[in-house]
Amino acid sequence: MEDLQYINKFLYNLSSMQALYNKTFEPAKEKLGLSMGEIDVLLFLSNNPKYNIATEIVKYRNLSKSYISKAVTTLKDRGLLRIDSDLQDGRIQHLLVTKKADDLVERLNEQLNGFYSMLTKNVSVKELEKFIEIADKLADNVREPVEGGKDLR
Repeated sequence: MEDLQYINKFLYNLSSMQALYNKTFEPAKEKLGLSMGEIDVLLFLSNNPKYNIATEIVKYRNLSKSYISKAVTTLKDRGLLRIDSDLQDGRIQHLLVTKKADDLVERLNEQLNGFYSMLTKNVSVKELEKFIEIADKLADNVREPVEGGKDLR
């Protein structure tokens, strides 16, 4: 039973962090007319330019394909995203943030930095490093069952 206390607290804390992340971008959603999916895609692509394929956003941000697809379509229609076919494999489409989105992305990154500041307030660099070390171990423990389709029981 004591183990459940830890898992419940852990899951609650993850949920709280996600709620703060979403709340951080409420003003941008209203002011800029963006959905959370569009914000997620723009931020991911602008901060991770080497991961510019939709499946990579799905994988690294743990978001559904349909969520990303809808956001990509809307961003492309608004001229904020460009889609280029891969030169070696035409089935692969690279997602690129356009110049038109630069000011928007800058404002979103300011909000992202505000989120990070709130999240890490009163937390030392050493504590953050330890947290990342532990989070990496936890991720390693679930990576094989999740990605390999292994039964979790």
